[in-house]
Amino acid sequence: MKQILVICIFILSILPINAQNYNEYLEAAQKHLQQGNYEKAQASYNVYVNMTGQTSDDFEKLLRNHKQNVAKQEGFIDFGLPSGTCWAQPSTSLYSYEDAKSLINNTGVTLPTPAQYRELIDNCKWRWTGTGFKVTGPNGNSLFFAANGAEYGDGSKAKKGKRGYYWTSDAYFVLGIYDSRTVQLLVITNSSTKKRSEKRSYCLCKIFK
Repeated sequence: MKQILVICIFILSILPINAQNYNEYLEAAQKHLQQGNYEKAQASYNVYVNMTGQTSDDFEKLLRNHKQNVAKQEGFIDFGLPSGTCWAQPSTSLYSYEDAKSLINNTGVTLPTPAQYRELIDNCKWRWTGTGFKVTGPNGNSLFFAANGAEYGDGSKAKKGKRGYYWTSDAYFVLGIYDSRTVQLLVITNSSTKKRSEKRSYCLCKIFK
């Protein structure tokens, strides 16, 4: 009797799961997404993909649209970047490093890391407009990094409309933009305490997955 039971269990284990069961996970994912439960939707969809070895273009589109809508509701723009990082519109005013950090009051929101800026530089199109860069992501969404200049510790200022500097999460690094149509990450290696008191523009980002 035990041998028969073992054989039956073995046979059931190697039988393919009915295609209807596959679709149940996809339908559950769609239902969770409609209810606004992104984590459950993603979990159900992952099961569907693992079981079938296939993806659903329709559901992938729903996921992308959902992420963009959630990001937009929180004031962020989804560029379709590999990391899932979404960006808020950069500031038009200048702030010290500590003041920029103090504006972060939501969980998951940060000043961009140097790596996140590098991802933005490498994956997006940067077009100089005359007063800054329009940045366009792979999915066509865009924002504007203005050349707001910078205010130094002695009160002197860089040329507004010609240059701009943006804080990263690491005060040793800033994003520099120039009227020579170049954009790059700059490393600040000296007088870091003094540099923190200087005023620059800032941007906030958040990862949505």
